[in-house]
Amino acid sequence: MRRTSGSTSRVMPVRAAGSAARPVGAGVGVDAAAAAGAELVKFQCHMTDKEMVPTDMTPGAISSEKLWDIIKRCELTAEEEKQVQAYCAKKGVMYLSTPFSREAADRLNAMGVPAFKIGSGECNNYPLLDHIAKFGKPMILRLETRYGATELTFFFEDESLTKRLVEAINDAVKTTKPLDACPEEAAACKAANDYYGYQMGSR
Repeated sequence: MRRTSGSTSRVMPVRAAGSAARPVGAGVGVDAAAAAGAELVKFQCHMTDKEMVPTDMTPGAISSEKLWDIIKRCELTAEEEKQVQAYCAKKGVMYLSTPFSREAADRLNAMGVPAFKIGSGECNNYPLLDHIAKFGKPMILRLETRYGATELTFFFEDESLTKRLVEAINDAVKTTKPLDACPEEAAACKAANDYYGYQMGSR
């Protein structure tokens, strides 16, 4: 992400991509992100057999290729992940990654990632969220209202996740355990605040 002029809070997401998802291809994306002034590059950590069952399902109109084969092709080994992380450090950008299984989260934690980005499709995967929370590192989740939801994040999932967040906040108050909850963009929360009935939602 890169800070935009005139603001210290707005950020621009930059995605690094490699045609074959290998370290060399990923390096091209990191180079482009660094040249653009990015401070952070976010990848995805896939371990196909740990995050899904074998299937012939295809991702609809996106591709006729089997979803299993697509995810499998995008996998990096543990050593390759470390190579990409080291290359990011060499270029002066922070390495971040989204895990899609507890095993992937364990790998990233062992690599010393500073935080975890949660995929929109995993926002109601509470066993995974609870597992990652035990590491005690920041978790970045994308909460959206139904009006601006991605195809993977629907409104009832946002509501369910919000209830979990409220439970965590109440637990932190009761036990005095530290908990930080920082909205990425307060203005974008208006519709959600209106829906949930927060007093400040319409202001």
